Amino acid sequence: MKQRNKNKSQARQSRFSFNGFFETKPKIAALLCAAIFALLGAFGIAALDVGHAPDVWTHTYRISAILNGDVVAHPVSSTSLYHCIAEENVGGRVSNDIVQLSIDNYNNHDTGVVDPASLASSATGTASTTDTTNTASTTGTTNSNTSDTSEVPFNNTAVYSPVAYIPQLLGFGLGSALGLPAVVQYYLAEIFMLLFWTVCCTAAIMIIPRYRLALFLVIVFPGMWFPSSFAISADSLALALSILFAALLYRCVLLRPSTRYVTALASVGFLLAIAKFAYAPLFVLALIVPFMHRKVKGSWIVFAAFVAAVLIDLAWVRTNSWFSTSPAMVPFDAVQERTSSLFYNLPDAISQIAYSIVNVQGSYIFGREGVFVFWIGILLGAAAIIACIVKKVALKNSADNAPQNPQAQKPNEPQTGNANSPVLNDNKLIVFWCAVWIVLVTTALLVYLALWMQYTPADTAGVLGIQYRYFLPFLPYGVLLLVDCHHVFWHASNS
Repeated sequence: MKQRNKNKSQARQSRFSFNGFFETKPKIAALLCAAIFALLGAFGIAALDVGHAPDVWTHTYRISAILNGDVVAHPVSSTSLYHCIAEENVGGRVSNDIVQLSIDNYNNHDTGVVDPASLASSATGTASTTDTTNTASTTGTTNSNTSDTSEVPFNNTAVYSPVAYIPQLLGFGLGSALGLPAVVQYYLAEIFMLLFWTVCCTAAIMIIPRYRLALFLVIVFPGMWFPSSFAISADSLALALSILFAALLYRCVLLRPSTRYVTALASVGFLLAIAKFAYAPLFVLALIVPFMHRKVKGSWIVFAAFVAAVLIDLAWVRTNSWFSTSPAMVPFDAVQERTSSLFYNLPDAISQIAYSIVNVQGSYIFGREGVFVFWIGILLGAAAIIACIVKKVALKNSADNAPQNPQAQKPNEPQTGNANSPVLNDNKLIVFWCAVWIVLVTTALLVYLALWMQYTPADTAGVLGIQYRYFLPFLPYGVLLLVDCHHVFWHASNS
């Protein structure tokens, strides 16, 4: 029987030689993957015209404003099609060459491009009925347009921490320091983002102890890398960090982690949590690692990083809680009312979220299709976990009723024959994936809740603004969950 199973295993290995290459030659595979990731991103940069990524100009405005010293947004009186209510707009000082680049490349794709007429009237103080001055004011809009900068609105991106734009800040900052044209700065920012993406994804391939081919296929999935591998967006860095965090998390759970890996997990989780706090709940999964193994060195680093991330996120949210991210959809007064009475409005919010999920509401390109696939994946994940639990219970009952063989190896006994052998038994893996499933569902529901509060007008059925790209950071975890449950299920059958 053992020989027959060995022959079957060798047959499977020969049929899937590409998978064997990933597992047996990780360094060579990682170099190959890095080249593929870089080439795909370079193709995307060449293929996608300037200004065609989602919300690209409001993200670009935000980056330029940070470089000009406006880390925290303030009221502005200029407008755009997206942010058309001057009295509720916030933004910052954006370099005029960046403003001109966005206007020159406006093609009805990104409605966040500033209206040139509103800039002209803003300079004279006639764009708004509120108090306008030539310096910063806490009671009205501000107008500090100069020969180099203009006050531009970007409510929807003003909530993002500068951490979310590290690669793009380097690109635009270097380009500006060298006096390069705005369009060259734009491409330089995309190149820096692509370099960051390639490093994170390649590191993930090298770090993950198994299923490298599965993770590789996730990364090269077109919806995953295009345009996130290079786009000027806060989503790009968050997605790259999420892939790396998934690989580190799985390694630290499957194998007893060293202090180096615990520190890396804590650092990447910390950056992910403060870069885009919508995905901060994913960092909770790092807290599971110390409970998966005994005496994990450096566990305090994970807890300290988690506490620091929570405190920073709370401080940042409090700092930016005085404006609406989409005032044309939901004015600030309505957002404030929903926030203050959330406990009492929770049944209404739940019903709206449930309506949106059941009716598969989605927007933008492949919105509904992407949302549908996500929730089907969630159901498949739940089914896979339940199947593993049922199989384990059935095998345990069968073993309890069978004659005991003291020389037989106990089921689920950790294999520690070499450095890459799993040291975590299957039962704990199932517990871990249960936790992952719960965190993924909770985070997704919080995304729905945020869009209901900030983007869904009153008397609207469901939740508006749901896009499939919001769920892309969950894809690595979902795929690893499915393939690992498949492994646990059949490993239990043969144990």
